[in-house]
Amino acid sequence: MRLLLLLIFSFSLFSQENETSHYQNALAFKSSWVLYRNAPDNYASYRAFLKSATALENSELKAGAYAYATLGAYLQGKVEYGTKIHVLLNELGQEIGDVKWMDFCNVEQFGDECSVCEGSAKNDRPCKKCNGTKTCRNAECRKGQIITLEKIDQKFEEVSTDCPVCEATGFCQTCNGSGVYKIPCNICRSFGYLLNKVKVREQFKNGLESMNSLVEANLMEGFSQDQLALGKIKRGDRWYTAAEIAKMDSAAQMKLDRSNQVQRRREELKRTEELRAKMDEKFRALANDSILEPEKSIRVIESDFSNELDPKKKQLLNIYLKQAELVIKSQEAENKGLELEAIKWLQEAQKLRHHDSLKEKVKELKLGSLGL
Repeated sequence: MRLLLLLIFSFSLFSQENETSHYQNALAFKSSWVLYRNAPDNYASYRAFLKSATALENSELKAGAYAYATLGAYLQGKVEYGTKIHVLLNELGQEIGDVKWMDFCNVEQFGDECSVCEGSAKNDRPCKKCNGTKTCRNAECRKGQIITLEKIDQKFEEVSTDCPVCEATGFCQTCNGSGVYKIPCNICRSFGYLLNKVKVREQFKNGLESMNSLVEANLMEGFSQDQLALGKIKRGDRWYTAAEIAKMDSAAQMKLDRSNQVQRRREELKRTEELRAKMDEKFRALANDSILEPEKSIRVIESDFSNELDPKKKQLLNIYLKQAELVIKSQEAENKGLELEAIKWLQEAQKLRHHDSLKEKVKELKLGSLGL
């Protein structure tokens, strides 16, 4: 039993190893096409190409191959054989719904009218039976009748009977009274035209680009089919196994995560810089706001700078805060009409930090106290 299983397994491996792949088939066809394309007059390359074309699955490529095989037959003077291949092409074109290759190799476009038969494919020859006389070949026949003498009532009289040769017509039955009969033209071989190989070669060149494209597409399709059979997946222009795809996806995801992480860091740094710039702007504004808008500056200092760690900034913040409080006291004293007390608070604020607004306000209050 084990020996039988081993033999079956070995045979399956041997079959797989000897099974031709789609890509190899396509490559073999391309090789036969290149050889034939470069030497369409060579019979060996022509037969090899036709054999490869016949083995193809029904497709536009096979139609194109049949069309070129037809042209090859014309180039080798085998018009009848080319016509047979054209019939196969016609059947294939009807099946696949593509008949453009039929017109491509239609033999009528490559022919020049035969000067001997003038396109009729037949020549006239004098009738061998009547030698061109058109009349019945029976020497006794007279316009379809045979006259004989018969004795009737002791008298000889002429008796007329229908001629059995021409059936009483008086004309030669072989040529139907035409005096000639037609034979196949031996110049054009009964085609009515002479094949112009120059036109065939020109048409051969005209379709090369389309045919080459079909051959290359077939090669790529064969390779794709083999890769799919191996369970591979196409990414871009290449094929990979599932493990390779998973590895690639994992690497791509890691790269994306790193990129996102870097982007987040950049965004955080940008937000930090924007916040720092905003805080610096607020800090610079306190130099005037502590004198001109003391209530606002106190709120800003207490809310935004309560945790300031920079010693120099912290020292300035304390001065701004004290100045703002002294200015508020000065305003309250001024509102009560206590100009001297208001001046005292402003002078205290001026000692902490000089500000032109404080100097002007003190001068204004002194003049007011003097009634000026």
